[in-house]
Amino acid sequence: MVVLSLSTLLLACEIDQSESKALYESTARLQAISFLSPSVIAVTDSAYHGGKWGEGRVILVDIQRKETLLAWFTPIANPQALSYVEGELAILSSGTLILGANPKGSWSSLSLLEYSGDHLSSLQDTLIYSEPKGSYLVDFVIAPEREESQHSWELSSGVDGVLWRVAQTHHDIDVSAQRFAPRELLSLGALTSWRSYTLLIEFNQDRLYIFDHSGAPLPCSPELGQYEEVMEGAQTPKVRGDRLWISFGLSGLLSHIDLDTLDLQDPTCSIDPFVYDPPLGQVPNDLLIRGDEVLVLHSAESALWTYNINSGERVERRMLDTQTNPWHLAISPDEQTLAISEWLRGGVSLLKASEGGELTQLPPSLFASPFPPSCARPIEMTSQRDREEGLAIDERGQTLTWETLPSTSGVDSKMLQRAPQLALSFTSDSGAAAFEYKQPNDQQ
Repeated sequence: MVVLSLSTLLLACEIDQSESKALYESTARLQAISFLSPSVIAVTDSAYHGGKWGEGRVILVDIQRKETLLAWFTPIANPQALSYVEGELAILSSGTLILGANPKGSWSSLSLLEYSGDHLSSLQDTLIYSEPKGSYLVDFVIAPEREESQHSWELSSGVDGVLWRVAQTHHDIDVSAQRFAPRELLSLGALTSWRSYTLLIEFNQDRLYIFDHSGAPLPCSPELGQYEEVMEGAQTPKVRGDRLWISFGLSGLLSHIDLDTLDLQDPTCSIDPFVYDPPLGQVPNDLLIRGDEVLVLHSAESALWTYNINSGERVERRMLDTQTNPWHLAISPDEQTLAISEWLRGGVSLLKASEGGELTQLPPSLFASPFPPSCARPIEMTSQRDREEGLAIDERGQTLTWETLPSTSGVDSKMLQRAPQLALSFTSDSGAAAFEYKQPNDQQ
């Protein structure tokens, strides 16, 4: 955090911003999506353009009024996963990744927020990094033994064969790691839970890893793919009852296995998969179980495929708008509406969940990235009340009055989530102006 003087900051007002605006890309890169209520969705924006990550956001939108409620800026770039349970919204931000002979990730973060109406308040941010690769976390799940007094999450990495665990009780945080694959193997793990176990599906090895309540891997670790010595890309694990569904991003297969048939203590355990027909083709991005149907979101084809669980046959193929790159799929609490995030278009498609349901769209403007604030101008204070209020720069670069700040000489950056790049606050004792500037994706 860098504190700037008033005179220094005002020099920014004289800088010509036309060039930076011409290069600015406002389209959001939407990824994870979740319903917070039948009418409110949360969507993550990785803000990835031209090989660079901008400031990550979580955007709340009222789908009935087609209105943006708020945007919460993530402490680390590239938010990839969301989970919402009983008023608590968890956000996994992967950070950045450098590919090559020795892939290396940056810091990652797990942020826990409390949701109430259209308001988000931060409960905890946990930063994780591991030498030599970095953590580059990509998925997470609530630990099966979670108690009311404890937040406990398990997290997978995109570069290393490690299962992370974050446990929080009140203000104490414990972070631990369990290696399940050799360090030289590049990993990409997706997580879900079954009974008291955590299941990790490893994309590069097409293998299932099973962890007990303490986070230790069990001997049973079967191969999930159908073709030996071929990377098929096992992904999108979903569990209902004792059944696990998996899609394969490269071979395009969809299958399920019955977990209760596995001998978990047998290192030679094998599976007997049920394969659905016809095959998916490449890039099935997400999967959802609803009643006696398996819904598969197909990114390359821009379509939603529906299979019958019992027969394994495809019963419906709903086309979405082309060249939108549909990414993730969510269903409303009343199971009446499907919401689909679109990575390329930067909007959201809404489908009635019933067969042949109507398709509507939320425009990209509801999710568009804010232009970075360019300057600030002094505002005259006329009363004690003015000094107790904060001022900030909103997403459009306009100065606005912020909520009443606590009596403190500083300001908590978490209170400035609508405009974390630049904020103006007043101390309670002197009324002197103090500016705080937050570097994008500042990890301090």
